[in-house]
Amino acid sequence: MVPQVEVIGRERTCQIGSLPSPLYGLTAGLVGDMVLACGGFHYYYRRQCYEYSPQRKTWQESSIQLENATGFPAGVSDGGKFYVGGGRRWVDGSDPWEFFSALRVLEGRQWNILPDLPEKLADTCFLITGLGGRKRLWVFGGSNVPQRYRTEVYARDLTSPSFSSSSPWVQMPELPDARMWHGCVTADVDGVKGIVVVGGYYNGVTSMFLPLEDNRGSSLEKFGSGRDLPRWEWLSGLTKERKWGPAVGFIGPNLAVAGGGDYGDETVDLLVGSSWVRSEVVMNYKREFSVGVTVPSEWFPECF
Repeated sequence: MVPQVEVIGRERTCQIGSLPSPLYGLTAGLVGDMVLACGGFHYYYRRQCYEYSPQRKTWQESSIQLENATGFPAGVSDGGKFYVGGGRRWVDGSDPWEFFSALRVLEGRQWNILPDLPEKLADTCFLITGLGGRKRLWVFGGSNVPQRYRTEVYARDLTSPSFSSSSPWVQMPELPDARMWHGCVTADVDGVKGIVVVGGYYNGVTSMFLPLEDNRGSSLEKFGSGRDLPRWEWLSGLTKERKWGPAVGFIGPNLAVAGGGDYGDETVDLLVGSSWVRSEVVMNYKREFSVGVTVPSEWFPECF
C-alpha cells in the first residue's frame, strides 16, 4: 500500500503529489477541474475525501466527506457530477460486516440523496452510459456476503430529472462470470460502442463486452423476450490475471488496465481493436485495489 499517485502516459509514467495517507479500496472521479478521491481503508475505514487540481498540483483533504466511513464503495463521474454508493466496513458484533445501499450524487460541493441501490453492495462497479438514446446508471456484480461475488447487473434511467421511483432499477442480462473488484467502462470495440467489464475476482484474466450501439448509431439491444435487451460477449484475455482491483481508464484512444496482479503489479495492458496487448510503460510501484481516473492530457504534458 502506497500513497504515491502516478499518471500513466503513452510513453512514460510520472509521479505527482502523494495522497496524505496510503489507501486501498477507495473510489475517485473527475469532478469539474479536480480529481476527488473518497473512502477506503488504512488502519481504519475512511469517510474523508481528498482533492487534487492541476492549479495546486497537490492533494489536500477536502471539506467534502462521505456520509459513512466505508471501504470499497463504487463511484462514477459524469457531467461534473459524482455518483457514489454502496461500500462496506467491519463493525463489532456477531455479524461484523456492514454493507451499504445508500446512493448519493455530488452536485457542486453538496451530496444529494438518490434512491437506494437495488440491494446492499460493495466491491461493485458503476458506469453511466448515454448510448441507445438513453442515459443510464449501471451497477455490475459486486458482493454483499464475504467472499461471495455476483453476476447481477442493474440499470436505472437517468433521463428523468427527478430520478425518482418512477424510473426503477431494471435487472439487465447477468455477467457471463461472477465478479468483484473489477473495472467497467464505455468503449469502442472494432467500431461497436458498448460496455467493457474487465479483470476482478475470480477469473481476473478475462474481459466481457456488452454491445449497445453499432457504428451507424443503431441500438443493439434486440434480445430477450421483449427484444429490448443487450447480450454479453467475451473479449480476448488480458496479458495476465488482474483480479485484485486493477485501475481502469483511457490513455489516448486506448482503454488501459493497470496493476491488480497478485501482491500488486506494475504492468499495464491496452485494448487495441478487440485484443489486449502489454504496454511498454511500467508503473513505478506495484499496485492492487487501486483506482484510475482519466484526466485531460494537458494537465500533465510532461507525462505524455
